[in-house]
Amino acid sequence: MRGLVQFIADLRNARARELEEKRINKELANIRQKFKGSPKSLLHTRPLATVLTLK
Repeated sequence: MRGLVQFIADLRNARARELEEKRINKELANIRQKFKGSPKSLLHTRPLATVLTLK
């Protein structure tokens, strides 16, 4: 949960839209990398759904 709180804080502190988008894309890349080769259960897809709804 700490990571999500930090992610949201980073988005709120971004000074420009481009910085927000860069941070979102970075987090999406991290999520995609974690999904490679792992089973996609409901517990693992929740953070992805959260990030996608923020975008």
